[in-house]
Amino acid sequence: MALSNKDNLAYDFDKFDHAERPEEIKKPKIKVNTIKPEKIGNIFMMVVLGACALVIMVVAVKAQSDIAVLQTEITAAKAQVDVLSSENVRMETEIESRSAIKYVEDYAENVLGMRKLDKSQVEYIDVQNGNQIYIPEKEAGFFTKIKNSIADFVEYLKG
Repeated sequence: MALSNKDNLAYDFDKFDHAERPEEIKKPKIKVNTIKPEKIGNIFMMVVLGACALVIMVVAVKAQSDIAVLQTEITAAKAQVDVLSSENVRMETEIESRSAIKYVEDYAENVLGMRKLDKSQVEYIDVQNGNQIYIPEKEAGFFTKIKNSIADFVEYLKG
């Protein structure tokens, strides 16, 4: 069996020895990272945008809270409207029952002591002058007479 270069099991371990020798020790280079002005602007913009996003979220939550409160108030107002509407129906029914003709007649007879009109209670009046009524004029007062006299005189002058 011939050993090929690939099948060789022997290795040169010196190639894999990476231990540094004292003459080969190098000092580490210290790299100072400085923030460039462009990066400062980017960081500032990110902070500003983050703050804006936070403000928008707070405003949105507050708006949703206000909407929920208003919805609760609307629901309470609708319930109150329903109660008042049913109370209105009840009161209208009560008014209708109190204004019924039978109730009015009963109240007039029992409470007020009234009774229905008899034919004996009817009196007829005969008017001699027809359908005209004469109302005597009241005498005018002193100042009214003076005013009328002045008005007549001015009318006379105007022609």
